[in-house]
Amino acid sequence: MKLVRDIMARDITSVTEEDTLEKVAWLLTGYRFGGVPVVDAEGKVKGFISEKDIIKSHYPFMGESGGYFVIRSFAEVSKKLDKQELHRVREFMTSPAISVSEEDTVVETINIMLEKGLRILPVTRDGILIGVVGRTEICKEIFRTESD
Repeated sequence: MKLVRDIMARDITSVTEEDTLEKVAWLLTGYRFGGVPVVDAEGKVKGFISEKDIIKSHYPFMGESGGYFVIRSFAEVSKKLDKQELHRVREFMTSPAISVSEEDTVVETINIMLEKGLRILPVTRDGILIGVVGRTEICKEIFRTESD
């Protein structure tokens, strides 16, 4: 059975809690990531910030109602637009991050991703970020296995 360490991406990008959402948005757009781990100075995973978190940071005043977005408070809209550049990752990241170990199986990882609706998971060793595993790596593994 394949383990996460066999398929994870090791060339990882991460951000800190003090980074700005603007920096994260450019990073995600430039590298076409769906999200990145948030780490401290020692590389310990503190959280995860995704495209969804960034969108919610700029539109918290909107709620989904039957597939439509509804503005709940125009005052909130005004405040948000005035202070967008001040937002830090720590305010909007998901914490604690859901992560997997390099020793977890690919099947266990698929179960977590599907159950939680996640696209990317940090891979840790003793809490330290060592890689990421995402739907891309899973799909590559599925097709590699089927063609073998």
